[in-house]
Amino acid sequence: MQRFGRPLISILGSKSGPIICAIVLIAGLEKGSPARAQSVATRTAFTDSIKEPANVTVNGAVNKNAPTVVRSQLTDAEAQATIDFSIALKMRNFAELQQRVGMGEIIPLEEMEGKYFPASTDVESVRQWLIAQGFEALPAARYELSVFARGTVAQLQRVFGVTFARVQFRGEEHTSAVTAPSLPADVARPVLSINGLQPHLHPFSHAVRKAAAPVKSVVNQPPYLVSEIAGAYDASIGNGAGQKIGIVIDTFPKNSDLTTFWAGDGVPQSLSNIEKVQVVSGTLPAPEGEETLDASWSSGLASGAKIRIYATKDLFTNHLDQAYQFIINELGGRPSLHQLSMSFGLAENLMDPGEMQTDAQFFATLAARGVTIFVSSGDGGSNPDFSPTGDGSYNPSQPLEVEHPACDPSVTAVGGTSLSLNPPTGAVSSETVWFEGSGGGQSKVFSRPTWQPGSGTISGSGRLVPDVAFDADPNTGVVLVLNGQAYQFGGTSLGAPAWAGLCARINQVRASHGSTSLGLLGPHIYQFLQSSGFGDITSGTNGAYNAGSGFDLCTGIGVPDLNRLSLLLGYTKGSGVAKDVNGDGTADLVWENTTTGQRVSQRSAISWATVNRIWCGKIPQPASGPSGSWLTEFCKALFLCPRWLPNGASSGLVISTAMVKPIWSGKTRQPGSGRSGF
Repeated sequence: MQRFGRPLISILGSKSGPIICAIVLIAGLEKGSPARAQSVATRTAFTDSIKEPANVTVNGAVNKNAPTVVRSQLTDAEAQATIDFSIALKMRNFAELQQRVGMGEIIPLEEMEGKYFPASTDVESVRQWLIAQGFEALPAARYELSVFARGTVAQLQRVFGVTFARVQFRGEEHTSAVTAPSLPADVARPVLSINGLQPHLHPFSHAVRKAAAPVKSVVNQPPYLVSEIAGAYDASIGNGAGQKIGIVIDTFPKNSDLTTFWAGDGVPQSLSNIEKVQVVSGTLPAPEGEETLDASWSSGLASGAKIRIYATKDLFTNHLDQAYQFIINELGGRPSLHQLSMSFGLAENLMDPGEMQTDAQFFATLAARGVTIFVSSGDGGSNPDFSPTGDGSYNPSQPLEVEHPACDPSVTAVGGTSLSLNPPTGAVSSETVWFEGSGGGQSKVFSRPTWQPGSGTISGSGRLVPDVAFDADPNTGVVLVLNGQAYQFGGTSLGAPAWAGLCARINQVRASHGSTSLGLLGPHIYQFLQSSGFGDITSGTNGAYNAGSGFDLCTGIGVPDLNRLSLLLGYTKGSGVAKDVNGDGTADLVWENTTTGQRVSQRSAISWATVNRIWCGKIPQPASGPSGSWLTEFCKALFLCPRWLPNGASSGLVISTAMVKPIWSGKTRQPGSGRSGF
């Protein structure tokens, strides 16, 4: 009579990564029989691919600070329901890629494919294995960091050895995995994570609608118009022409809302500049505000740019990943897409590590290809409430927390302020931290990039959030048209698309000089901490953290002064702009005569006589005004000309007196003879 022994399970590894489980089934034999064959199956468990939900805890009460299992037994219909999921593969040499991105490098696509992307043979091997298991794999793309597929819950349970249950979180109930998935060891070798098995954990948008907007009766008072915000942040250089801004969100705005907004704000935009791409098939939800805010304000602040909206149907992490991979594959044919806006997030401690590692690969790839990613930092200050009854706003009883994806080191996190303008002039009368609103803090997952302040400034070793800030307080918010009605909107959701619009202007300037796009913004901007390119926010709190001089965990470096920031970032020809000429420890904007090697620093008090001498006596002197104050306005007029930096020969000087005269209030002298160029 045959007897069977129980499985012997050997576990190799740790909870911090994949675990190899060797499951050995030994066929028991009648006493005295010779040994016979034994079946061995080795699997790798991906413990980082899920976050275990809580069940009933203290005194029989449900833990309100975590997702909870409400039913363990699935119905037949629930077991046969379809789930979209993906298998993320490990990039090659990823640490090296992150280091290069952190230094601000832009890496050619051919080099990315040959050195960093997962091996195509590994990608195809995973795809064919999924198909052999009966899953539907989505069509292959040229550049793949993940293989996307779909299958029934019953299939997933059988193939991945995973248990599903009904899980409730923040008023939603989903069929989600509650145990870690696993793969055969030979299939698992190139795999980073198995994603999409917990649809209850997904980001939420950061838009805050205050109320129906009152009739605008006082200029430079909330709700602010595009022109008023542009004035507050000194944004008059460029309009984003030649640039494209990507927006990742669940659905599309109404065309009629966009055109009404542009007309009411006096923005010279057109629907021909709005491109809509549905990345994930299915019925899109109706507009609720976030998608409209993103499209309206990015297109408003960059009226010459094109806006490309990638709709994912929902904000499930697996669908967002599809959008990221779709964009990566588009970049070769859309070289002008250099800005990406994302206004959503979820508390870092609720995200499974595998998904964050997957997104880190996507974001580093986009940054390496010259895309600057702006992400809203969140609307819950230092302690966002992501409990089942919370709405993401500040709650001091919740733990200190940053949100993902804002905490990723390959993105630029945008915090929030409360902005007040002087009605007669439009000048900023005060700007403070958005009280208990601006998301900020220190990551417990990502280490601090080399370009951020060191431990001597802020203790710890985690990535600091946010990097920069923008108006966000709904009480000092902006106008938005939604479903034909004007509203006052705020939230850090405003800052991400607004910064994307301003970045398009800077990249326009850079392109006019033959420079590459910025890519990851962090390595470029931290050298200008407390420079004229940023308004330092020094008062206010987001709960646990206070603003102060320099970098802080409320508003980062501060808010933009676009014209001055364009001078600092917009020109990198010759020997570049990042030099410390005056030895003050801060990089200076440097004008250099490439023939003589003479230099002059923007941070110094620069006189006309100094620049005139370096430029071979060809600069006319203004009739009046402080000798050191004219250069900034002079640069504003000239900065969009790709050949304005002289090389010692008159052929390099192509700016006419007519162009400069309006800036200098008619005080520019016309040359006595010769061409109109100086």
